[in-house]
Amino acid sequence: RTVSYEQAFVLAFALMDQKQYEQAARLFERLEMFTDRGPRAFIMQAFCEAAASRFDGCSKPLTATFQGDSQSLAADLHSAFISYHVGIRQDAITTLAEIVNRNRELPTLCLLLGDMFQAFGKTEMARNCWSLAIKRDWPNGSVAIVAARRMQKPSKQMRAAS
Repeated sequence: RTVSYEQAFVLAFALMDQKQYEQAARLFERLEMFTDRGPRAFIMQAFCEAAASRFDGCSKPLTATFQGDSQSLAADLHSAFISYHVGIRQDAITTLAEIVNRNRELPTLCLLLGDMFQAFGKTEMARNCWSLAIKRDWPNGSVAIVAARRMQKPSKQMRAAS
């Protein structure tokens, strides 16, 4: 049976939720071969690599997808992801929020920012970010699917998952 891009993305996200970062990173890396889906898999692979403390691995997918004028975006995301996973979380959230405001074409970042807010117990901020991810993604897009599922979880369950 063939698995769609969206199904594989949702599966990789579930692995990430279970803190199986290396497996999630590998699956996101496989999804990078779909060139019509934008940078979403590259961003997610980088986030998972940072979570697995593989900081060089975090940089590679970002520099592969954000080139030329976007190199500073790659560096800023790398910095935010590393900061988040080494415990400098407020700086990471601030940086990522600024990036989200400047890059409306990247719904994946809204999804991640929502997860970061949820980890701090800021459920309303998280829901706002997930709602933004849904609006910025295309209908039934992989990011929108994950964000919609996040919105359906009861608040207590979401806090326990983070």
